[in-house]
Amino acid sequence: MARPKKLSDEQRKANIEKSKERWKNNNRDKVRYTQYKSRAINFINKKSTEEDLMFLKNLIDNKLLELKNNNGSN
Repeated sequence: MARPKKLSDEQRKANIEKSKERWKNNNRDKVRYTQYKSRAINFINKKSTEEDLMFLKNLIDNKLLELKNNNGSN
């Protein structure tokens, strides 16, 4: 049985990058979801004003009501 070929650090890093890129391409929905969630969290924690937060709270309350009503009808 042949011994596995040892990779240099550069080859190993290149393989890791290729692997990450393949995963991103195969899981675009997960990547997009994570990006949206991260942007929302950063906006709320770093840039939002009281007015922004009240607007977002209203949107969230409406969405929760909508989801609750849709779950009850199924």
